[in-house]
Amino acid sequence: IGTTGDYGRFTNLQIFDPLVQNYPDGQPNTEGRAVAESYEVSEDGLTYTFEIKEGIQFHNGEELTAEDVAFTFHAIMGKAEEKHGVTGVPESVMKMHTTEISSVEATDDYTLEIQMDEVYAELLEGEFVQDFSVIPKDYIVENGYENYQDELIGSGPFKFKEYSPGDQIVLEKFEDYRLDVNAEKLILHFYDDQSSAVTDLRAGNIHAVHPIDTTHYQDLKGEENIKSKAYHHPGAVNIKFNHKMEGPLQDVKVRKAFAYAVDSQEVIDFKRKELAINSRYLYEPGHPAYPENANQYEQNITKAKELLDEAGYPDGVELTIHTNPGDRTDEMTLVSEQVAEAGIDLEVQSVEWGTFVEMMQAGETEMNYHHLTAGPSGFDKMTYYMNTSEKNFWGNFYNDSQFNDMMEDAMKTIDYEDRMEKYKEIQKYLIEDNMAVYVVGFTQQPIVYHESVTIPEEAFTSYMYDGPYYKTHLWEL
Repeated sequence: IGTTGDYGRFTNLQIFDPLVQNYPDGQPNTEGRAVAESYEVSEDGLTYTFEIKEGIQFHNGEELTAEDVAFTFHAIMGKAEEKHGVTGVPESVMKMHTTEISSVEATDDYTLEIQMDEVYAELLEGEFVQDFSVIPKDYIVENGYENYQDELIGSGPFKFKEYSPGDQIVLEKFEDYRLDVNAEKLILHFYDDQSSAVTDLRAGNIHAVHPIDTTHYQDLKGEENIKSKAYHHPGAVNIKFNHKMEGPLQDVKVRKAFAYAVDSQEVIDFKRKELAINSRYLYEPGHPAYPENANQYEQNITKAKELLDEAGYPDGVELTIHTNPGDRTDEMTLVSEQVAEAGIDLEVQSVEWGTFVEMMQAGETEMNYHHLTAGPSGFDKMTYYMNTSEKNFWGNFYNDSQFNDMMEDAMKTIDYEDRMEKYKEIQKYLIEDNMAVYVVGFTQQPIVYHESVTIPEEAFTSYMYDGPYYKTHLWEL
């Protein structure tokens, strides 16, 4: 598989198994690769009890037990040294999801109990579940975390073989995996650009390219020897406004004017076509948290001009947006032409991803445009806008106390349907404040692969947002 993207995440998906999985609507289940056999949540939402599947093996031959799951929780919570004497464990970005947990203990070999200080109804839904990778307690306690990082022992369908910096990562089949694994070896080749990877795909030198941008996908679709498909991917590509930078965007009327000046359907038709839908909401039609009848901000140049005039900018405004090279820069160039009709002079600056993230974290981008990936839960996509969240820079430092209070209330609502109703109301509140412009709604994620590869339909209906790459053990040659 050729990649120009986040190979660390891809590798982790193959090496480690999750505690539970998510259905497309965000609710957890214990099917497939999940290490939990079952779970129960107390009526008051303060106690979680998991039964762990028996006979699961780590790659070093040791059995995975509830002790390993408890240790994984402790590592995420920053308590590996306190609880187990293990030093050097880096702080996890998932720690924010564990602040309401008071204790995690293995009550026997296959039973895990979590006690909560407060109700946190989203504990088993969304990104935390999908990024939870069970690691081996005994090996790490005996050998240290630094040595473990060189071995990367998990319980997933593939085990770590070797890493050649700048070249490739080699994984090999875990012969004792509890599910079928068809491939003997999985090699992830690194490329500087997708064009080079696509050339090798056409030549049959590699079997797939991940990720693939929409331009290459459209070019390859229908090509001889190449298979292509799009799978559901809960995310959206949006324009976010910096909410702590002084300037015109502090005025909601300017933010709304920008939204009314954008023609999302034209942007979608320009590049992504069938890979996206036109929706300005955080959730797609059919999702339990989808807010019916909220404002879609359909393009209205007259309305945009009126709002700018009311905000004190009768002659228009000058704004700058940062994005990444390729399709996103092309899309924002089109948007700059659209908003110019309303008197908005939009300068588009294209920077590489690493620099882009650093600039966002530092609050240096007035506006930015990129894809936000999240789990299917009604919670994930809105945490970016909570100023109490470590991910708030992804929401461009949005800071609204009423929104935070509404989120805190929803997160403590145990009943799933009631919680989804609250998320609908929260979205309507955010839409009215226009904290961001969701230009390309709910992208389908494209995949291209060589005709010699067979990927079963089951792999495309994965509960996890990585789709077929979470189920590479099902791929066949």
